[in-house]
Amino acid sequence: MIQLATQDKAKQLRARLKKGASFADLAQQESLSPSAQRGGALEWMSFKSPAQEGETGWLPLPIARAVEKLSKGAVSEPIVVKDMWWLVKLEDVRPTHVPTFEEARLQLLNAMNARELERATTQLVQKLFKEAQITQ
Repeated sequence: MIQLATQDKAKQLRARLKKGASFADLAQQESLSPSAQRGGALEWMSFKSPAQEGETGWLPLPIARAVEKLSKGAVSEPIVVKDMWWLVKLEDVRPTHVPTFEEARLQLLNAMNARELERATTQLVQKLFKEAQITQ
């Protein structure tokens, strides 16, 4: 992703990309986003399609909707989000892996055990606090 301050700058960079400029190089040179250091690259993300508000991972809805329409290797038209302009390139697509219960079993068990330990610890601390007698 490349984040820019103006629509004109976004259009200029989009034109340069159409002429063969490197997305990663332009991101490093021009982007205002923290991902600029990585050539605009982001971590893999997954969200349901069609994109709906609150269900796009951490992407703003206009960007998620633009990503849905991109084909592999394509760059979006400039996208406006809160007075900033974005260019997005879709590098690759892969199916989302939903683990089976057996694959997730250990992780679920660990999460439940951690939650129970936290609950029991909180209960013990509250009991001790109620029964505590402060003396001088």
